[in-house]
Amino acid sequence: MGMRRRDLSKVFSYELECLPPYSFDLTVNKRTRFGVNWYWITPYEKYYKGVMWSGIRLHNDKPVGLKVKATGSLQKPKVLLEVFSEASFSNREEKEIVEIVDRCLGLKDDITSFYMFAEGFPYLKQSVEDLYGMRVCSFPDLFSAVILAITLQMASYGRTERMIKLLYRNYGEKIMFDDVEVTVCPSPTRIADVSEEELKSECNLGYRTTFIKACAEAIVSQKAPTIKELADMKAEEAKRVLMSLKGIGEYSAEVITPHTSFPVDVWSVKIFCQLFKIKIDRSLRAMIPIVKRCASEKFGRWQKYVYTYIINDLDKLSEKFKLDI
Repeated sequence: MGMRRRDLSKVFSYELECLPPYSFDLTVNKRTRFGVNWYWITPYEKYYKGVMWSGIRLHNDKPVGLKVKATGSLQKPKVLLEVFSEASFSNREEKEIVEIVDRCLGLKDDITSFYMFAEGFPYLKQSVEDLYGMRVCSFPDLFSAVILAITLQMASYGRTERMIKLLYRNYGEKIMFDDVEVTVCPSPTRIADVSEEELKSECNLGYRTTFIKACAEAIVSQKAPTIKELADMKAEEAKRVLMSLKGIGEYSAEVITPHTSFPVDVWSVKIFCQLFKIKIDRSLRAMIPIVKRCASEKFGRWQKYVYTYIINDLDKLSEKFKLDI
């Protein structure tokens, strides 16, 4: 442990266009009712006065610093991206970086169509009003997605946050750029080389240790797809491929997939039953497939947006619709 810090210099900048309406703040700085502000890319990124300093890894494990800020308005949005590295990039790497940031910010999502759709559901209409311009974020790479999905299993949001921070703090990599220090996601290679005993002890992962290490090994040996490859598959194929990875069940696959999904668990199923007016007549776990089927029928391609808007607006929704949460 204790990797050296890399000092990065600015390599290029790029102005990204996006479909309106777009709220950069609500997209990258999501606030929950559980005392946890979900991070955009890494829990050790910095966000201050509309500027985000974060970091990603490229397909070749090269760490990259990102400085991102909105330069336009809600209805005429533009995003300025500044990119930092130890060395220059190839054309392929520059393209990869821009594509990752574009995807992670949801810049091309047509949320105007979603907002029109949401008018038919009082709770969605309320969420749209409360979170106007917010996008659903994608993951920069498969391993960061796997870490979140597996640490969410059978854990409170607070416990999940603690496990993720320990993983990043102990095995991630520090980068310094624009006078800001950021810790990026551990590389799969780094985790594949660590013993299960050490990983479990240092990060308090419990049974999840085996799954995270197995997924890291699958990525290193190229037996797992990239996020881009998953996006190019049909939704059911992507889900099947993800569930072939050790420790990735249906819930985790739906957290990870770039396709539309509704990753409901035992905790959230109670909320959705109330909003969807579904009678709870069996165990909460047994209610999950009923709620998922209802979401598929009601929301179709907008399932992930419906899920994200509701979960991120629970405080106001619970007050207005008298939810027992």
